[in-house]
Order: sequence, then structure tokens, then C-alpha cells
Amino acid sequence: NQPDIYYIILDGHARTDILQHIYSYSNEAFIKKLESIGFYIADKSTSNYSQTYLSLAASLNLTYVNFLADVVGKASQNRELLKKLMNENKVSKFLREQGYFYVVFSSSWSGIQDTANVDLYVQPTISLSEFAQVLINTTPLPFILRQDQYTQHQNIILYELKNISSIADAKYPTFAFIHVMAPHPPFVFDQNGNSIKQNVPFEFNDLEWKQRYGRTSNDYIKYYRDQLAYIDKLVFNCANDIINRSQNPPIIIIQSDHGPAAIFESNKPSNTGLKERFSILNVYYLPSKKANNLYKSITPINTFRVIFNQYFNTDYKLLPDENYFSPWDRPYSFTNVTQIVQSAINPDSPQSNPH
Repeated sequence: NQPDIYYIILDGHARTDILQHIYSYSNEAFIKKLESIGFYIADKSTSNYSQTYLSLAASLNLTYVNFLADVVGKASQNRELLKKLMNENKVSKFLREQGYFYVVFSSSWSGIQDTANVDLYVQPTISLSEFAQVLINTTPLPFILRQDQYTQHQNIILYELKNISSIADAKYPTFAFIHVMAPHPPFVFDQNGNSIKQNVPFEFNDLEWKQRYGRTSNDYIKYYRDQLAYIDKLVFNCANDIINRSQNPPIIIIQSDHGPAAIFESNKPSNTGLKERFSILNVYYLPSKKANNLYKSITPINTFRVIFNQYFNTDYKLLPDENYFSPWDRPYSFTNVTQIVQSAINPDSPQSNPH
């Protein structure tokens, strides 16, 4: 009778107020629909880190990863320890000890691809890994295979969001981790789910998306806004299907690892850019009216601390909700930007460098 647990990561999904202030877009209809089916909206939530590797290594292990700076050095670019923390994470280990089956849905992202600690690794029949995508872009092949790359990426996103609810049919409790590489670039959908005509090589790195091929922040905002509108439709349908198919009310966490990057620059972030990057979508469906221990500004570091305390009688203390910036090429060079990130959003304020 234990509830299935779905941890759905929507990579780069912005918070509602950021969408309004920076993107001139309202997703309030999406948020209200989630509320109408029982979701709790943490509408002041922020990510603990500005990069996916750091953010997920922290949330899946219920602790900050700043200690790695002393292990590998602040100047290191090696992310192998972060991969190890994600693939051998404490959340899945704890739940498997409680009798849970651990399922990972692949997005072709290189962070979680070790199947040794997974009971079921789910991916489309044909998909290219992130490494393979990068390798192809070093050859003349992108100009030949470009559309195939974008089409594959579309299919992976659709496959994940349309098949997650099948987990509800399992006979035993399941912990499902689903990483969806959207609304994060590459932008492959318009607001109605149609394919976008692509004239440039396939690109995963959202921090470089603007810097290549003459693209601007305004281009990013337009394509991001359209893709997010379609992704939100898919996500609501997915969440609703999970709830309707579940014999026992499930636990559903829909959360972003970090925000988008229309304004954010990794090497010289402005105050507004930091708020854009750290302000995230974070919503919870908790059965038996147990959302009372959640709070509006909860960060991912405390997500499973709250859930484990409520449903598995653990005694985790909540950690301070803090935000740490580090440049892309120096992921372990941490700067505490909590005061900037969690201050009121004012798009007209001076965008000074926090350092």
C-alpha cells in the first residue's frame, strides 16, 4: 500500500513570476490546473545550484555538495564524482530498502546512465547519447543528420511524458526518476507541438545557445516561451494520467533543476540573471493531505527530507535553503548568492555583478 513516487525533472523550467517579468508570459492557467487536481505550488522555490549536475547530485542525496571543492579542488572541471553521486544516490538506496522498485527514464543526458543501480532503465528504441550528439557536431554529419537529431529529441520527450503513467500499473511500489530535457534547449516544439524548422546544428548547452550562429536573448525568449507552453500541456496530462491510473494515491514531484538562461551568463552573472537561473518550478502532489509540512520557498535539498519524514517516519532536520552559483567551467568554485536570489524580483533594478 506504499505510494508510488515520481520525481519528474523539467530541465530549465522557470518560476511563474520570472516568466511574467522576463518572458512576458503567463503560465497561471497551467498552475491553476495543477492546483485543481491537488498539487501544492511552492511558488517561491529556488534551486540550490545553477547547474544540473550539482543540483541533482544534491537533491538526490539530501545534502549540499560544496564539500567536493575540497575533494577535487575549486579549479577542477571533472564531473565524474557528481555522476557517481547521482547514480548511487541516497534517495533510491533508501527507497529500495523499503521495498521499492527503482525505474529511470532516460533523456540521453549523460548524468544518469549507469544502469548498475537501477532496476529498470527505460529509453526509446533509437536514441543518441549526449556524448554522441556532441561527437556528431564535430564532423560534417550535422548538416546531413540535423533533422534526425532534432526529431529524435522530440521523440524522447514525447516518449517520456506519454509513458510515465504506465508505472501506475505495476504490482509493487515504484520510485521513478524522470529527467525531461525541456523546456531547456534545444528548442524543438512550437506552442502547439509542431516541429520547428532548424537551420543550425543540434545544441544541448543552453549557456552557449545564444552565443552561436548569431542568436540573441530575444530569440531565446521566443523559442523558450513557445516550447514551455507545449511542454506544460504534456506535463499536466501526464500528472493527471498518473493520478487517475494509480490504485493508491501517488507522490508526484515536478521540479526544475535550475531556471532558464535568456539573461543569465555563466561567467559574469547579473543580479536579474541569477534570479532567472535559480527561480524554479516546484510542485508536489502528496496524498492523505500531508502537504502541511511543505512551504512556499522550499528548495530541492529539502524535498526528500520532508517526504521521508512524512511517509517513512524518518527524522531528517531541514537544511537552510541556500543558493550557490559556480561558473560552468569551474563547477566547484561556489559563491553563496542566496541574498540576491531570494530578494524581491524587480526587473528595473541595477543588474550589478554579485562578485
